[in-house]
Amino acid sequence: MWAVSKRKFSNLLDRIARTVHLDANRTIEWYSYILFLIPIALWLMIEMRILASKQSWTVMFKQPAVAVGVIIAFVDLMTGYYLLLKEQEVLETYENYRFFMMWQAISQILVGNFLCFVMALIGIHEAKSLKNGQRDATVTVVSIASGLFLVICFGFILLMSL
Repeated sequence: MWAVSKRKFSNLLDRIARTVHLDANRTIEWYSYILFLIPIALWLMIEMRILASKQSWTVMFKQPAVAVGVIIAFVDLMTGYYLLLKEQEVLETYENYRFFMMWQAISQILVGNFLCFVMALIGIHEAKSLKNGQRDATVTVVSIASGLFLVICFGFILLMSL
């Protein structure tokens, strides 16, 4: 039963990747662009809320949900910037790419970034096309650091919901 479900899910990811012409290289490019667009979208949302409620930036940032959203957006921006600068380093080996995408998938689903989660799943699936090799220490550190910040934000989200 598990093997059938895994094969169906793998086929679904294959169809999605083929439909939008994604391979490991293009997936990481699109993922970095998405990570850059998230902070812009959050800024626009906050700006619209400020205009609609006629509040100041200071009052808006005192709201816990907005503060956590800004932290998440900042982490996404820094991760996207890292990917744009060091894309080839992440794509160098299967272990680098898969480790980075696994951490991203877990942490992004926790904070509710579903588009990033789907892109990370496609990235994990497309990692099979990369060569094997040693995992790079900087990719490991960046993956774990960004993931831990997002997991901490998930904890804040849980505390706000209590």
